[in-house]
Amino acid sequence: MKLTTLLLMTTLFGLYANDSYAQKTKVTLNVKNATVRNVIDNIESSTDFRFIYKTKDVDLEHKISLRVSKESIKKVLESLFGNTNTVYKVRGTHIILRRSLKEQPSPETILEDILIDRGQDFTVTGTITDGNGMPLSGANIVEKGTVNGVTADFDGNFSLSVADVDAVLVVSYIGFATKEVSVNGRNSIAVSLEESAAALEEIVVVGYGTQKKKDLTGAVSSVDGEDIQNSAKTSIDQMLQGKVAGVRISQTSGQPGGGVSIRIRGNSSLNTSNEPLYVIDGMPIDNSAAITDNGPNISSSAPTNPLNTINPQDIESIQVLKDASATAIYGSRGANGVILITTKSGKEGRLKIDYSTSVGIQKVANPLNVLDGNEYVENIGDILSQSGSSLQPELSNSANNVDWQDQIFRSAATLQHNLSLSGGSAENKYFASFNYTDQEGILIGSGFKRYGGRLNWKHTKDKFSASVNINTSLTEDDITPHGSSGNFDGGVISTAVFLPGTVPVYNSDGSYFKPRILDLDNPLSIANGIDVKGSTNRTLVNLKTSYEVLRNVEASISLNADNIYSKKNAYRSRLTIVGEESGGVASIITSKSSNYVLEALLNYKNSFGDHSVSGVAGYTYQKNDFQWSSSSARGFIGDEVKTDDLSSGDPALNQVGSLRTSDALLSYLSRINYSYLDKLLVTASFRADGSSRLAEGRKWGYFPSFSLGYRLTQEPFMESLSFINNLKARLGWGQIGNVRTPASAAIASFVAGSSAVFNNETKAGLTPARIPNPDLKWETTEQLNIGMDFGLFGSRINGSVDAYNKKTKDLLFQEPVPPQTGFDNWWVNLPDSEITNTGIELSLNTINVKSDKFNWESDLNFTSNRNKITKLDGREIIISSDVVATVANIEGEAAFSYYGLEKVGIWQIGDNTAGSAQPTAVPGQPKWKDQNNDGVINADDRVILGNPYPDFTWGLNNSFSYGGFDLSIFIEGVQGVDLFNTQLANTYFPFNNSRNRFAEPIVNRWTPDNPTNEWPSFVDPSSYGGDLTNAFTIQDASFVRLKNVTLGYNFNLKESSAIRSLSAHISGENLAISTDYYGYDADLGGTGNSRLDANSYPTSRTFSLGINIGF
Repeated sequence: MKLTTLLLMTTLFGLYANDSYAQKTKVTLNVKNATVRNVIDNIESSTDFRFIYKTKDVDLEHKISLRVSKESIKKVLESLFGNTNTVYKVRGTHIILRRSLKEQPSPETILEDILIDRGQDFTVTGTITDGNGMPLSGANIVEKGTVNGVTADFDGNFSLSVADVDAVLVVSYIGFATKEVSVNGRNSIAVSLEESAAALEEIVVVGYGTQKKKDLTGAVSSVDGEDIQNSAKTSIDQMLQGKVAGVRISQTSGQPGGGVSIRIRGNSSLNTSNEPLYVIDGMPIDNSAAITDNGPNISSSAPTNPLNTINPQDIESIQVLKDASATAIYGSRGANGVILITTKSGKEGRLKIDYSTSVGIQKVANPLNVLDGNEYVENIGDILSQSGSSLQPELSNSANNVDWQDQIFRSAATLQHNLSLSGGSAENKYFASFNYTDQEGILIGSGFKRYGGRLNWKHTKDKFSASVNINTSLTEDDITPHGSSGNFDGGVISTAVFLPGTVPVYNSDGSYFKPRILDLDNPLSIANGIDVKGSTNRTLVNLKTSYEVLRNVEASISLNADNIYSKKNAYRSRLTIVGEESGGVASIITSKSSNYVLEALLNYKNSFGDHSVSGVAGYTYQKNDFQWSSSSARGFIGDEVKTDDLSSGDPALNQVGSLRTSDALLSYLSRINYSYLDKLLVTASFRADGSSRLAEGRKWGYFPSFSLGYRLTQEPFMESLSFINNLKARLGWGQIGNVRTPASAAIASFVAGSSAVFNNETKAGLTPARIPNPDLKWETTEQLNIGMDFGLFGSRINGSVDAYNKKTKDLLFQEPVPPQTGFDNWWVNLPDSEITNTGIELSLNTINVKSDKFNWESDLNFTSNRNKITKLDGREIIISSDVVATVANIEGEAAFSYYGLEKVGIWQIGDNTAGSAQPTAVPGQPKWKDQNNDGVINADDRVILGNPYPDFTWGLNNSFSYGGFDLSIFIEGVQGVDLFNTQLANTYFPFNNSRNRFAEPIVNRWTPDNPTNEWPSFVDPSSYGGDLTNAFTIQDASFVRLKNVTLGYNFNLKESSAIRSLSAHISGENLAISTDYYGYDADLGGTGNSRLDANSYPTSRTFSLGINIGF
């Protein structure tokens, strides 16, 4: 709230307080033999004053010596022009110079004065008002073709001397259409400006169509493609991070091409995906990762991001549909919001060629602070000795002092090239682009490459149009396993932070040292001994044709295809401990996904006097087919073959698996938009979805929505409030669905089972694949949204505010079943179940300063969302774990809340433990709270410790421009969020007591000489009681991050130049962060609905330099 108030005050100050600048500002000058031109430049460079004059009216080459100290601008001007033929006038920060009508004697000068014969000026006075007759203070009035101009005063009045009686005045004001007025010999002119509808008339992409921004009745946020062009990110969704109210984006991994987690208005489901639906150029796509693991005996890495296949430089705009009235048109797939991505297309005109390139360097933004060699020997040695043990000799050599993070991380380069060609005629337009990205990973051995191309062509003639849009790409991933799998299967990062600096990198013979005593491998053995390479080829095709079959009625049909082929080859060599014992481990995983969509639509649009009506109705059919296969082998003679010949492994150890699934969705949709007097707006939609995932009698779901808009500024009673130029109230309601279960969860099917012998012959057997649930049905989300869009002070301030209530019932859940069934669980709709998300969102744009040379604009977004399980049929769903976070789903609490023991403090010397719930506790151990006062600390004392959802998030971007320079500074903040820290849990409860740990808690641990209540003694942690999830290991992950700073320069080119445009920029990403969290990044929370930090691939700090050139 304070930030919003500051922005409002800044805007008002820019509007009304400029006149005081001349009174407060003091000028100091000391020049000798300087020209008037040099003195003016000096004043402009040291102050905010700007001179307006015609060159023929001011003797710029006249020389003068002047020395003033902290004088007012008027005294400086008097000294400069007092005895010349130039007169001046100060208006705010503008200084207007004119030729005096009365000749003045020439002053003594160092060089001979050259006087120019000046013609007679003509003075025009007048008033600038809006359509309601209210004065427009600060309006700009400039004589056309010159820099001669003034600004209107508080009452809208102005006075300007022009060259002649036929001069033309150009009058402009923010939020109003610019107007040219001929003087025609008049001394007094009244000018009325009309409100500019440019922003309100902006066309916004919505589901199955477009609408003017002013006609929107749902909650829709837009991001222009130009706002993300200069980012070093490789995927679209990463670039949206922190920029859209109501959208929480966090990276699941910092690896090149790594995935992200996106939540629009919170989590709504317990066991199914909470990710939004992506629609690219009208085609709904599947954005789930096809291959999620690296094969046997290889630590996992976060799945790559399927959106990496789309080049961000090809994006025209992104719209985020957030409420049900906007997303219900997508029916069963719109429950988690919809992200519409529109790619660039050709424009009428000559051929345009645009090329951009950037190079960058990356490094780890925030390395972990673990014990160095000396700290390890001193502190871990002391802890072990108090436990009756000691450090092994091979772990005690502090002279090694190896920084293992420094061994595995590196400075990594990035390179991008983008080339596009566009143009066309009124009938045929085209756009083609080619791109190449090469991003090294900051973790040795990792990297990402993308080769991509796009072709867009559209033909329009009379009533007929046809278009083709093709996007194809090849991505290649070099993957270094970095997951948190245990012991010898651990990834590079986890192993590196567990290893003490006392362990050497190499043996005396140059081979890698193997720290078997810690049940760990050498991080460099893992990085160099495991080779994982992935590739994905993705092609999206959109074919569309339309024809105006009747007046105001257009019929269209489109065929869309999205084909993805992925492959991952992995080999673990004998450089690693597991590879040496297994004789090498090789695996090949492939997947193929085919997604086809057929759409047939009818669009109608017409106006009847004060009434406007538009609508769409149609049919869609979508078919998905997924194939997956995996094969692995081990026991090779040597490491040379790798995955080239799996048959050369031990046949007895070979493993083969495959899978194929398919599903279809048949839909009927409709929407109608009605407008009365451009004031009352009504939108209603209805969609019916039939899914093959559900059994007969349950296949169909029906999803209606209704919304209203009321433009109050169209009412006469608003005319007196002239500072409000746009005010629209919105109310929306709708129902949407979700059925993202496995394709055959409701249907009985069989898989290969045990063999049996019949008539002395072995017969293959079949066994049920699952317990089918024919009663499985849709999750249904119902959402109510109330919003307000506003524009103030001639659109100097624009924004929207929304409040929403989002309820999801009939929650889909994998319910555990008794072991005697032969299965672990089955899919059900939990009876009487409901999750609620309620929140508010604010988006604000302010134009703080706008002038000929300097501009300053701010964009703020703020979101507060509360997630709560309101109904769960009296159940408490506790998901316990000995290796990751224990979470709970309990009525009245947030979904997936962290669940464990609450700390009271640390047992101190002299405390009476005998009568407590921890009678065997000793000083230095954690003191847990006995919640039920039964005198025992056990699982019954676990409580909610926090949840992974922030209290509020915000983003603030400030954009500045001066001359050809532009500067943007983007800050994002996340407040009131908790996160389970796996590394901190391993500090408290290490798998091996000799492993390395976080430095701060160990160095500052409890000792008799340091009786702290913050950290325990870490002596004999197995006697602490409780488990990994407790109040010590759940951390506040709030942060404020300087996300991006970009400085650019646009070169001013001659019109005759063969180069149409030229710009350069330098950018920094993840430059600084303020947080109390201990991990690599407080925003890295892994995948899935339950967030935890398991030593994820760190975020990188990136500096890049780029050039954009157009021909």
